[in-house]
Amino acid sequence: MRLFIKVTRKDESVRDVEIMFDRNTGKYCFVNLTSGHVCKCRFDSQEETMLDLLKDNFVKSFEVIKEENDESKA
Repeated sequence: MRLFIKVTRKDESVRDVEIMFDRNTGKYCFVNLTSGHVCKCRFDSQEETMLDLLKDNFVKSFEVIKEENDESKA
């Protein structure tokens, strides 16, 4: 499952982010679709990635805007 998230930062800027599965590591990571940056952090589950967002001091809020099945993971 791929998750697309809209992240609102405390400065009110908005970022489009995807949580995707990294087949090389077998873990999940953030991809900032707004800037094209792939985060070096890796997480065991999508839930862990969202919990990490809650810990980020720059994030005001986020919402899942789209979910897609990721056939390539199977």
